[in-house]
Amino acid sequence: MIMSLRTKIAGLLLVMATPLYSGACLARDCVGPACDTLGLAFLYSYFVDTFVAVGQNGAVRTSYDGRTWTTRNLAVQLQAASHGNGLLYASGLTDTAYVSANGQSWTQLASLNTGTSDTYFSIASLNGILVAGGSAGSGQVRRSSDGGQSWTNLTNSPASSEVGDLEVGDGVLRGVTGGGHFLQFNSDASSYSFLTPTGATALTALAYESGVWVVCGPGGYVARTADDGATWSNQILNATHALEGVAYGNGRFVVAGHDGTNTQVWTSTDGGFTFAQSSPPFGRTRGIAYGGGVFVIAGNGGLLAYSATPEVSGSWVDVSTGSDHSFDIVAALQSELQGIVRTAP
Repeated sequence: MIMSLRTKIAGLLLVMATPLYSGACLARDCVGPACDTLGLAFLYSYFVDTFVAVGQNGAVRTSYDGRTWTTRNLAVQLQAASHGNGLLYASGLTDTAYVSANGQSWTQLASLNTGTSDTYFSIASLNGILVAGGSAGSGQVRRSSDGGQSWTNLTNSPASSEVGDLEVGDGVLRGVTGGGHFLQFNSDASSYSFLTPTGATALTALAYESGVWVVCGPGGYVARTADDGATWSNQILNATHALEGVAYGNGRFVVAGHDGTNTQVWTSTDGGFTFAQSSPPFGRTRGIAYGGGVFVIAGNGGLLAYSATPEVSGSWVDVSTGSDHSFDIVAALQSELQGIVRTAP
């Protein structure tokens, strides 16, 4: 006997949702079409991902499936996007950073300027503590313990090099710099140490999954560590390509890069040891994120494209919008974000 839709939804919600939303799930005796709609809306809002791509002219592109996008513009060019502690963050030129509970409306944080004006290429939240990394030449690293209302300086990054990416994995904050350094922050992000992965001269991005960090950079460089930087295995995927983004999802590390004009994507299904190349027919890619079962790449000229099987060149679907470049992209499960109320499409 096949269960009705409302029975299956009610049972699933009772099993999965009650601990998270006490009293919010459907009653066992709920009947009628309204219960089906309510159940679908709850599941949709809980499991769907929010994608946010940020970039040129303050462009913020938001999607709930990686396919359909809306665009708004903030006051300054944005270089980085991230999420943590139930919120989305963006940072960019002139010491500027923003916060959002839903990817739609954004509030500017206090200026990160505590001495010099910087562009911030990275921002991350470690248990509510914000850390932002600045541009080359000054290499500023800022920290806020009050949600971005005020900032303090940390020690400049090694050789005052650009902090290209900051990511949290399994409760720890790590970063990479344009000088080829792997940054290791302490538990409250009040200080950090650093090391240089084998063969690295510059790094732009990193991603984490199940004890493994994968980092990438110019000249086709990619490396992995399973012991938090003590040892590394590294390789050159394609020396003519700059690798600017890496993400993990669905059993894959996926690296996105370009040769100045054309996109290339590399996919690893063995934890970052080996990579297979694919060639989506797009222009310069800047970043990549995974959510809702798909990888999404973002880049120059409004480039946005998605694929569930990134290792297959022909699987990528172009959903580009506008002409402003996107410099970074992030995906966050809506259940992790505050202030989101969605209904089933």
